Amino acid sequence: MSRIGPAFLNDFAKALTPGKAAVLAEVEEGSTTRVDARLRRHGGMVFRRLPAAVIETQLIRQSAAFKAKLKTLTRELKRALAWNRAAIQKDIEQVRKQLNETQDQSNARRDQANAEMEAKRKVLQDQAKGAGDRAKARIERRISDLKKNFDLHSKKLSKASVR
Repeated sequence: MSRIGPAFLNDFAKALTPGKAAVLAEVEEGSTTRVDARLRRHGGMVFRRLPAAVIETQLIRQSAAFKAKLKTLTRELKRALAWNRAAIQKDIEQVRKQLNETQDQSNARRDQANAEMEAKRKVLQDQAKGAGDRAKARIERRISDLKKNFDLHSKKLSKASVR
């Protein structure tokens, strides 16, 4: 549940009225139109969040918070009296460690996303080999979309990994 985030849960809670049920699932879909249409015919609603986007946003927020805390502590260290400097320095080291861990997570997430994108691209390229012209064009669009999506997520993750 922590990957979903409070904003998603709030939206979800507002829409879920008494007597209704919910299904929470992580699903990879090529197209959402048919699923959405079918659910609407049965009175259902769909709330989507891309797991990658949730993770990236969380990493960016954590990184920004640690950077801000580090700035504050550095200012405090400059003004601190001698007896308090060691404690502030210890806090600075702890925040640096947390920031480095967050940045490492961001880099690992980017590497993981790249590996996933490459694996999907390879599968799609293999499918395209035996496909007709129309299917090949569709597959090539999906490959292009994969690349654009990866580039977008990579750019976003770079905000969290800048040291």
